[in-house]
Amino acid sequence: MNDDIFAEEIEVALHQLVTVYEETTLRFTYVASLIEDSVLAGKFIEISSKKKKQTETIIDHIRSMGFLIKDLDEEKELLEELFIRLKSIITDDKRRLLIQELLNEDKITKDALNTALSHELPISFRSYLESCQQKLGLELEQLLTELDL
Repeated sequence: MNDDIFAEEIEVALHQLVTVYEETTLRFTYVASLIEDSVLAGKFIEISSKKKKQTETIIDHIRSMGFLIKDLDEEKELLEELFIRLKSIITDDKRRLLIQELLNEDKITKDALNTALSHELPISFRSYLESCQQKLGLELEQLLTELDL
């Protein structure tokens, strides 16, 4: 019985991690589409691509553990994207707001990583998640420095 509860807790934590990564990847792509500066938009696309690859690797590890991955809640995604779009329309400094929103996403991702890492995981998967955790936010911080924000 306890093993079932433990396995369920791990599965919930890992599903949350995948959901956060997928949503963040979509958000970076969406933000890139709103930015008129092609160099800046390209940097957001690059970060999104890295996060997508990380998501795929995380999913592969989870599947190798025998867990299934559920689909994202599309309605939730649409509402969140609409919220970001409305916020960007009514704000003077759109770039600052969008980047701050993504920094908040990184905080959510960090929390999801910490939750997943609090469980017993295969060594290779744990190492990969720790690597993701170390890289988290570095691209955005560098981008903020470049933009002097």
